[in-house]
Amino acid sequence: MIKLVSEYYKNATGWGVVIMFIILIFYLGVNLLFFNPAPYSAPLPFWVFWGPTALISQSGLFIYLNLISRKELTDAEDKKKSHENYLVLISSFIGFFIWLIVLVILTLAHLNFNIYLSIFCGAAVIYIVLQIFRVIDAKRNENAITRSGMF
Repeated sequence: MIKLVSEYYKNATGWGVVIMFIILIFYLGVNLLFFNPAPYSAPLPFWVFWGPTALISQSGLFIYLNLISRKELTDAEDKKKSHENYLVLISSFIGFFIWLIVLVILTLAHLNFNIYLSIFCGAAVIYIVLQIFRVIDAKRNENAITRSGMF
């Protein structure tokens, strides 16, 4: 049985998409207007340019739910979806900086590789961090249930 989210959460998701597009247009516009796009042919600047898009894509809903609306979610499915959005947002943030540090080290070691491989590996790092967070979250929820005396 598939549990659907509430109408409020659907509305919040729509507003989150609008906020995400505004942030994305502003981010891309600032980067293209103020920085020369020519250096984006190397893996490190290419990752700095495109890496935050995963973070930006998840930030719209988070901004709407926590900064604009501030309405308490009452439905369990809404809370679950909101928590999943939070995990993706945090893993995108941490994964971006982990891969950025790796790219800086590879650049300092004069190891050069394809810019698209840089994006693929960065996305893989974000995915791995997300899976680690999901495992940690599942164990934390399991321990909370065990401590509450339910099992």
